Amino acid sequence: MLNASTVQPPLADARVAMEADGGALNLTETEVVMELIGNFLNFYYMPLLVVVGSIGNILSVLVFFNTKLKKLSSSYYLAALGISDTCYLVGLFVTWLSFFQVHIYTREPYCQLFTYTSGVSSFLSVWYVVAFTFERFIVVRYPLKRQSWCTVRRAKTIIACLTMVGSVHSVPYIFYAGTQYSERSNVTICDMRKEYTSQMEIFNYIDTVIVFVVPFTIIVVLNSVTSFTVWRFAGLRRNMTLPKRKPSNLEIRRQLSFQYFSTHPNGRNGILRRSSMSMKDRNFFINIPLFALFTLSLRYDRCSTGPQERTGCCTLR
Repeated sequence: MLNASTVQPPLADARVAMEADGGALNLTETEVVMELIGNFLNFYYMPLLVVVGSIGNILSVLVFFNTKLKKLSSSYYLAALGISDTCYLVGLFVTWLSFFQVHIYTREPYCQLFTYTSGVSSFLSVWYVVAFTFERFIVVRYPLKRQSWCTVRRAKTIIACLTMVGSVHSVPYIFYAGTQYSERSNVTICDMRKEYTSQMEIFNYIDTVIVFVVPFTIIVVLNSVTSFTVWRFAGLRRNMTLPKRKPSNLEIRRQLSFQYFSTHPNGRNGILRRSSMSMKDRNFFINIPLFALFTLSLRYDRCSTGPQERTGCCTLR
């Protein structure tokens, strides 16, 4: 999870700066190379990600709100997901501007503002995916309850509640983040305040559980049950074409409901295939590597500090 990042020197001076830092901090050659690769990716990959991602998210929101898809509750989850992702990308873009000496991110109160916005966006993105996954689970597992459970009004209520919870959850970032001078980079950075080192370490562990472990577990469980249900219905469909025992009325009702939502133009399966899977899979395959890198970054920061500073610090990344 990239809630904040230090300001990097211009790419042209990156190698010189990294070599100087490596000599001062006794970094290995591999660590210096990794720093250079990180600078390269930040300079070239980040703007591409911001531009492509923002355009895709904006187009998705327009499609969901300006077509007949706005009558579906799932469209509101996906539109909210696109908005939260776009807010996160805006924060990345502001950080990237530091390459061109536009130091918005390292000024008060923008440091706290963008760090807080990034934390809220990270929370909302993953929990919007959980909400959408749960709705898909209801549609597939309990199709007869879809009309009463999966409504637009309920979707708006859930989105509003998640937004409130995420806003409160990320409040500590406002107090923990601040601008300070970095002797290593010889620049002003937006980082964790040293007086909140121990509190930030505890908050990072809590945040990892709430924003990664719990939603990841829920998504895996719900997707597993959903996949099993689809597989079971597929087997039931095949069995109905064979001269075997007559299926019960309940099985017939479930099968007809499943076929309706799979084939009817107004059914949900078209939305699940065309719109939702790309956005959900994108979050799945992007958020997990980011959280893994974030965890490794915490361990690296704790090991790279000197003995006088080795108090379990966890910088904002």
